[in-house]
Amino acid sequence: MTADPMPSEYVTHGPEETEALAARLAARLCGGEVIRLHGALGAGKTAFVRGLARGLGADPHEISSPSFALMHVHAVTTRASGPPAAARMPSPVRTLVHVDAWRMVHPDEFIELGLDAWLHAPGTVVAIEWPERLGDALAAGRIIDVTISSEGGDRRRIRIARSSPDS
Repeated sequence: MTADPMPSEYVTHGPEETEALAARLAARLCGGEVIRLHGALGAGKTAFVRGLARGLGADPHEISSPSFALMHVHAVTTRASGPPAAARMPSPVRTLVHVDAWRMVHPDEFIELGLDAWLHAPGTVVAIEWPERLGDALAAGRIIDVTISSEGGDRRRIRIARSSPDS
């Protein structure tokens, strides 16, 4: 992430605002980041990933919960959000990997999936729903924790925190 700070807590009022917040975060990513998405079932984690996709330049319509496939890999073509000059420049991010660890029983399953090869890879952003299922496998590197809580209806409180000094 770039050095300019983003506030760490937001309240959104619907999936569109959640996606827009994620797109703004995506404009700050340079690849190698792992985004750990925390929240209850239906909190809006997949909507957040859809916004990341839009902001990075991947097709947001291709984003769905990978609950049964466990992992989806999306190509990024160009940065789609940010200032007008940034929107015309190619993104340093080339791949968005979306993981849903809900069905994982043991942290070793992420190695079987090949996820370890994507972690912190240059040009790749990895977004993981239910990261606690992976144990300590995601403890190091440029990690961003996103916690989404429902406050009733479509209102969500979203906290964004960098979990490592080099992110």
